[in-house]
Amino acid sequence: MALAALAFLTLAVDICPITANDTFLHLRTGASVLATGHVPRVDDYSALARGRPFIAHEWLAGVVFPGLIIVGLMGIPYIDTNPKGNGYFTLKERRWEITTFLFGFLILWILLVILGTFLRGPNWNFFGPYEFWDIHKLEALVNVNLSEYIWVKALGTGLPKNPLIREIFGFIIVLGYFLLIPPLLVKKWFKGFYQTLGPIRFHVMTFLLLAMAALPIKMVLRWLFNLKYIIGIPEYFFNI
Repeated sequence: MALAALAFLTLAVDICPITANDTFLHLRTGASVLATGHVPRVDDYSALARGRPFIAHEWLAGVVFPGLIIVGLMGIPYIDTNPKGNGYFTLKERRWEITTFLFGFLILWILLVILGTFLRGPNWNFFGPYEFWDIHKLEALVNVNLSEYIWVKALGTGLPKNPLIREIFGFIIVLGYFLLIPPLLVKKWFKGFYQTLGPIRFHVMTFLLLAMAALPIKMVLRWLFNLKYIIGIPEYFFNI
């Protein structure tokens, strides 16, 4: 499986050479942070977003999720109490463990890295294999935050000025996602896991599973509803 992923990566490099089109933006922004001692509030260096508010939106996808992936992979031997498979390979007796691991590694890591590196070009646009990376390509797409959907479109009012009130629905959804689903899983489908793992291991496992599932869920919401952020607080660089 690893050799197949490496072969596909080699082929992808040949089809779409790596182009780090944000390198100089990162260097110049980093130099500005070192010189001034704070994160810039206005984007001064992007060709298409000059003068707009600078939003550090990569902390979740670029720091938190990779960190959870690494911690989750390291924690699997301590969370998994299934003795079957020790000293021998078995798929039949460890279907859940192997399937979950392969989905997280191959789909949410390897596949997304390949797509993001070789098929995502300038201005975050999608480019197919052998397609020229045109920096002037602009897709007519308007992404909307959850708060705008609820306050503006559903309730017909303006957005509250207080960011905590404005994003209260997003906070409720995120907290409900992580706090209400685990007990539901215990009652409906994961009762055996709860009894086998115990409360601490079970809740660690469900947190990692929910965090892993949140990534494709967010991707589908963006594709279907143009949903940009469930919680969007650019005033404090906090966006989910």
